[in-house]
Amino acid sequence: MISEENSTVRLNLYYRIIALWVIIEGLAGGIMHGLSIPFSGMLVSGGAVICISLLGYYFPEKNAIMKAMVIVIFFKLMLSPHSPVTAYFAVFFQAIVGQFLFYFLKSHELSCLILAVVALIESSIQRVIILVLVYGNNFLKAFNTFVHKLLNTEDISNYALWLILLYFILHAVVGVAVGFLSIRMIRLIRSSPNERKKYELPTDYEVAENSTPTPKSNRGSFRTLLFVIWIILLILYFQAILHIGKPLLPPGNLMHIIVRATLMILSWFFIISPLIKIWMKKKIENQKGRLSTEIERVMQLLPETEKIVRGSWKYSEKQKGYKRLKLFWKVLLINQISN
Repeated sequence: MISEENSTVRLNLYYRIIALWVIIEGLAGGIMHGLSIPFSGMLVSGGAVICISLLGYYFPEKNAIMKAMVIVIFFKLMLSPHSPVTAYFAVFFQAIVGQFLFYFLKSHELSCLILAVVALIESSIQRVIILVLVYGNNFLKAFNTFVHKLLNTEDISNYALWLILLYFILHAVVGVAVGFLSIRMIRLIRSSPNERKKYELPTDYEVAENSTPTPKSNRGSFRTLLFVIWIILLILYFQAILHIGKPLLPPGNLMHIIVRATLMILSWFFIISPLIKIWMKKKIENQKGRLSTEIERVMQLLPETEKIVRGSWKYSEKQKGYKRLKLFWKVLLINQISN
């Protein structure tokens, strides 16, 4: 039977992991930009995988990860309302895969590796699908034509396909690295107090409080400008395809690609994405009352968690590249999870 004290400690650990996941998903863009962290997209996916792996290790029971995911999406909608809908889908997908793996597979380490690889590959597939939807097949054909001319060859190889495959392989390799990093981080957390002590932040550490960039004051004007461009392009596009008088849009494959891409992006921005977010908010609001205690506990932990993230990145500046990332995660998890 679990004692009340142990139950409280366990719940606190659950909330601290969720708070870290919230910071990574909800505030990572602003924080990483303010801290000049490169490859933020892969880092966000990798960070989410590490958080899910921690949840899977400490809380393997059914629906623990899915419950955490609902809380994370609630905060993401609140803290990062301008995030694309695809980012929310990625969170949902990673949580489902993680819940399935850590609940049904006996090997936690194997689950970490599979989750990391699948999550990173899904991220790359998602971007490629969006690229094709936005630019169409004409973009891929134009890329192949460009490479053929550049190489001055009659070879009919599909260079766009090879580039896409290389992109998938790159994400898979990063996924393997993230999987092994997750395994090492959990081993570190389980290590002796003396080993963990090397990565503890000083009690009086200080970091810049205002390094996260503030929103631009002219965002409303820029949005209005985009809306006007969207309306004008819609009128010109339909005037051309419906053959109403002489087409005002210049003919040509390149112009067709540019106009199609712009219309798709702006239509997604002004119509599809807001509608999906409204639906998501209604679904999350239905869960808010049931999770009000959990949401309040996580909210209380966010300021401290954000400070630990900043302090860990500053502490790791003595290293460069991948070594810095490893040190960053060691310091972050020791101070956020094991203390």
